[in-house]
Order: sequence, then C-alpha cells, then structure tokens
Amino acid sequence: MFGKIRRFDGQRLIVEVTISSSNALSTLLGDIASVQDKVGEDKQLFIQISTKVKSLLEQDTALAKYISARDMTVKGVNLKIDAINEQFLIGTPSAYMKNAFSINDGRTAGQTIGGVVVSDLASGINWIISTREAADAIARPYVSKVIDPDTNQEGEFWKIMFSIYHGAWTYENKESGLYVNYDPALGALTVTSQAGTSEIGDTLVSVDKSALDSSTKFVYKIAESTAPAVAFGTALAAADGWTDLPAANVPISTTNGHKITVALIDATSRLPVASGNTTVVAKTE
Repeated sequence: MFGKIRRFDGQRLIVEVTISSSNALSTLLGDIASVQDKVGEDKQLFIQISTKVKSLLEQDTALAKYISARDMTVKGVNLKIDAINEQFLIGTPSAYMKNAFSINDGRTAGQTIGGVVVSDLASGINWIISTREAADAIARPYVSKVIDPDTNQEGEFWKIMFSIYHGAWTYENKESGLYVNYDPALGALTVTSQAGTSEIGDTLVSVDKSALDSSTKFVYKIAESTAPAVAFGTALAAADGWTDLPAANVPISTTNGHKITVALIDATSRLPVASGNTTVVAKTE
C-alpha cells in the first residue's frame, strides 16, 4: 500500500485517496474518465505508469474485464502494448517517475559523469495520462565536425562528430489532455537550530541547501508548541506566516523552546517539495 495521494487537474486539487490493490483500478479508470470528459472519447490516451503501482493494479481480479493487448507502431516497429479500456498502458521504473531532477553538465567537478540525476527530495508520480497532442518530444542532432577519409588519421572512412539534444514540451492550450497522479510523500529536510551570540532570542537555523536551485527557495514558520504542518499540494503563502529563510549566519529572533518548520518550496507556485522541523535553541542570557 502507498501513502495518501492528491490528484491534480491542472493546478486544481481534486481529491485525496489512498492507493492500494483494492482501489488502484477504480482510481485509474476515474482519472481516464476525467480526461475523456474534457477531450472526448475519440482521443487516444497514453498512460505512463510506475511499475510498482502497475503491480497493484494487476492484483485486482476485475482488471481482466478492462485489460487487452494492442498494436502500437513506433518508428515503423510494431509493438504489442498493454491497454486498459483501449488506452495504452506503459510501465515505467518508479525511479524515473519523479517530478524533480537535474542534468549534469559534463564539465563541472562532480558533474563530469553527465546524465540526469533525480533529486532525493522529488515526489513520486503514480501515472501520467496524456493525449498525443498534449506533449511533444523532439530530438535534434547537432553536427560539430565532419572529417573526410583523406584527412582522417584513424582509417579510410568518414568520421562525423555530433551531439543529440532532446527536449519535451507541453502546451498550455492542450493541458486538458494531460493529467498527473502524484504520490505526495514530501522529501525530508534535516533542520538544526543553535543559539545566536547577539540578542536574547536569537537563533541560527541551518538546513542542507544542496537541493536548492534557481526555481526553489526555503521558507520557515515558528509556532509555540507544535511545529507548523506542511501538506503536499498546499501552497505556503507569506500571508499565512511563511517567511524566507535567511542565510545560515543571519539570526532569527524568536523564543527558546518554540517549534520551527523549514520547507523547500517552488519559488513560483510556493508548493512544498520537502520539509523538516526542530525545537528552537535561542540565546537566553
């Protein structure tokens, strides 16, 4: 069984359920119906699903009424793909079904290996339902050098050096054909507090900032006895008391023994990615 999830249609929160083998099928069928209600039943849907969640789906004996094998042609190759209610069902390793990642540039120290790195704080994705028109993936080759056989010192053959750049885009005017079902488990931050050295009530709060990038930021909130709660899918608004976390050497003025919660949020939507809390240790004399 997986934890609670919240499902989103665009930016709108729909419902909170718990995914298990007993309701994975009904939840997926409901999500398919939600997309079809907007785009029509004539649109072919592609469902990319975590293999862990797909295994829950397969434990439901009622699945036999909805599952079939369909032909799908990819670049001239005919494939047999599972389909649920005639909509393609594509199992994907759960390690790739995440909502936050970075790309190593291949040059900077620590990034020379290249490739994609999934953030430890990323939320999991149970499945993505999409029409063909909602997303577009394009690979573009860039030829940097061509060496003819007469010049090539390695042998009598042409040598072509090139790179391939790949990108995927979604379109705002097609978003009704894109539906993402998230696993809401937030990443865990380790938060520490130590007494400041200046004024009474000063505390220095620190948190690992390795996950911080230009699209995210840290915010905090303090309460007297219970650490402020952070919920997946709920924006942490400044109007609700969430304040930008200062640099590690800049004190926060509060009360010793109070509870502080720090959250990593998307800088635009202010939706949380990870959170952690601790008891405030502040200067008392």
